[in-house]
Amino acid sequence: YCQKQKKSFWTNFEKINFVDCAKTPNECTVKNIQGLPTWIFANGEAVVWLQTMETLSEKTNCVLPVEE
Repeated sequence: YCQKQKKSFWTNFEKINFVDCAKTPNECTVKNIQGLPTWIFANGEAVVWLQTMETLSEKTNCVLPVEE
């Protein structure tokens, strides 16, 4: 599911702070990651599972591009 979520960002995923729990399990343990993908926002709120771009936009105050 993480790969599917990554693909939804197209080439912009490099702008996301991302932790690969398979490569750094200790970091995920410290952050209490219980399921994947987990999104942790600036206010400390965490949501688990695939999220829509609209949900991520709302939670981050990041404006989505307008489709023409």
